[in-house]
Amino acid sequence: MNSIVAYTRFINSKRSLTFSGALILTLLSSILLPLSLPNPVFAYGSPFIGIIALIPLYFAIYSQDSIKKISLMGLVFGAVSTALGNFWLAFFQDFSVWTLGGAVLGYMAYNALLFPFLFAGKEKKYRPLWFAIVWTAYELLKSIGFLGYPWGLSAYSVTEIMPLIQIADMFGVYAISFIIVLANSVIAEWLNGIGSNTLRTLPFKQGITAFTAVIICLTWIYGLVSLQRDIPVVATIDVVLVQNDGDGWAPGKFWNQLENTQNLTWQAVKDRPAPDLIVWSETILRYPLPDYSIYYQRNPENWPFTNFLQSLPAPLLSGGAYMIDRDNFDMINAALLFNNNAR
Repeated sequence: MNSIVAYTRFINSKRSLTFSGALILTLLSSILLPLSLPNPVFAYGSPFIGIIALIPLYFAIYSQDSIKKISLMGLVFGAVSTALGNFWLAFFQDFSVWTLGGAVLGYMAYNALLFPFLFAGKEKKYRPLWFAIVWTAYELLKSIGFLGYPWGLSAYSVTEIMPLIQIADMFGVYAISFIIVLANSVIAEWLNGIGSNTLRTLPFKQGITAFTAVIICLTWIYGLVSLQRDIPVVATIDVVLVQNDGDGWAPGKFWNQLENTQNLTWQAVKDRPAPDLIVWSETILRYPLPDYSIYYQRNPENWPFTNFLQSLPAPLLSGGAYMIDRDNFDMINAALLFNNNAR
């Protein structure tokens, strides 16, 4: 707590931070944001980190006066936060230059454009609201369309706070993101004295805090009511879910991993009533079908895949490669549905 007070006094003692200081704060947020999301340390995310993750960035952006420097901060934030928040993409071996490298480059560009829009609210009376609106709009735009990638949203830090997330059934996950980012902004405004005298006035801080508190309270009340509501069962489906137990990208291990997955599946279905559907995880079938059917008719050696399909009591839905352009050998990652005739 003493360190926070000391830091805040330092911020308030200056009209602006040096650019190197702003970069350090940007780096801090670029670490805190992915740390607040579900990860190996916090399996369901960290709400505490989530409501403070963007505070250093708020300080940094509103301490500068140069759009070029702001865009550079966006490049840094995009590179570090994307690399940390999507670290598993590095495990795709030869494809990692595209999976992780492409994501990092893309979000460097996105954030280089985003940060000037955030900066545009510096002298606005209700800049915490501006910051939250712009950030939420960014999360929405990056999650839709051909390049949509809805991972890394601020809302994911509060997945275990059930009353807070029920509002998603009305306004989507982005409403939750808005609340989290607004909370970050309001806390930062109380700590941070950067900006004009108008922004530092007590009535302003009280007003934006009251506005935020009302939104959170209404959201919480709605969540509590929703959690008590009976949801009628319209239909049910009996599904067997099988997660690939191994690294399917390990060189020379593909057929062994496929055989392991087949064995796990058989253990799950052999002594029970037939399910409605069997579901495998993503990218288990690395050779595209039906183009490489001959491979699957002969492998795995102990139990060829096509023979395995014929023994199943239900259709199989699996992630796998699919050829969309044979002439150019162009493949996509697809969801493939098989019947027990191996079709």
